[in-house]
Amino acid sequence: MVNQSRFTVPEGQIEQQLPQCIQARAESILAILALLPDCVGRDQPSLAATCCARTREIHQVVQNYDGPTGQLEKKGMLRSAIAIGTPDHIATATLAISTNGRGFVELTQEAVRFVDESAADHGVLVLFLRHTSASLVIQENADADVQSDLLLALDRIAPEGAGWIHGAEGPDDMPAHVKAMVSGVSLHVPVVEGRLALGTWQGIYLIEHRRHPHRREVMLQFIGSRIPSEENVQIGSKRPNKG
Repeated sequence: MVNQSRFTVPEGQIEQQLPQCIQARAESILAILALLPDCVGRDQPSLAATCCARTREIHQVVQNYDGPTGQLEKKGMLRSAIAIGTPDHIATATLAISTNGRGFVELTQEAVRFVDESAADHGVLVLFLRHTSASLVIQENADADVQSDLLLALDRIAPEGAGWIHGAEGPDDMPAHVKAMVSGVSLHVPVVEGRLALGTWQGIYLIEHRRHPHRREVMLQFIGSRIPSEENVQIGSKRPNKG
């Protein structure tokens, strides 16, 4: 009597069995395909057909598989396992910022705090600036010289005294609008297990393009799934969010 389990993987479990399957080379699987009809075809033709079909399916999965479990490596790229969730949670708040005039204001920790207090699990954080003479950017958070160089670059793109027509609020008015158009007023950052998926050297910043202090408003909105209820007893205690 032939044991079918020796030759097949149960329905729906090919990917789960992949670490074991991958140990067998594709050539060996092809050899099994060739031998199965002779081994079991005479006495158990239906079993032979099932074995062949399932083994071909395994072979196709193995052919498409490169790398560790849950990851595909093709053309120098490595992808993690896919996490799937259902967005059923939206949290919104407004952040007011008083700037000191032209320069960068970091908002990373405020964004982290908002995500933490919103009981966010998986989803996206959207930030939207409600102004046309300031910007939101993600930039380096380690060397302050980067910010100085970026401000210089923006000045070169939109200098004062360049013959602008609009100047109702002073010579820095129209350049501020151009800089805001170039660098943008909205951002979105993935949230994974309650943490912002920022890189090590990435920070979230508001750039004030006007010379004088202004009051700015940034809308924060998380869209995604909520931390499971048992973790909501003390939000943030089980998942320290360091951004």
